[in-house]
Amino acid sequence: MNLSYPVTLKYYQDGQVGVFFADVPGAITAGTNEVEALDRAQDALTVALSSYLDDGRTLPDPSKAKRGQPVVVLPPRIALKHIKRLDEIRPPS
Repeated sequence: MNLSYPVTLKYYQDGQVGVFFADVPGAITAGTNEVEALDRAQDALTVALSSYLDDGRTLPDPSKAKRGQPVVVLPPRIALKHIKRLDEIRPPS
C-alpha cells in the first residue's frame, strides 16, 4: 500500500511557498519557506483525508511521484483508519 502523496510546490514573490496535492484537491497549505510548507502539508493532508473517512469515502490512491518531486507520507493513524474501513467494506473471501 503506497502511503506517499506527491506534492507540487509553488513559490510566490513574497517568499511564501504553497503546497498542493493533485490527488487530494482539498489539501492545500503554505509556509514561509519550503521546510515549513512541507511540515504543514502533512497536517493539511491529515485534515483532508480525515474528511474522506468521516464521509464514508475511500481515500484517493496517490499517484506516482516524478523524480525529485517531494512527497508527504500519510500519517499512521489515518492509514490505520483507512485499512479498517477497507476491511469493513470488502466482501468476505
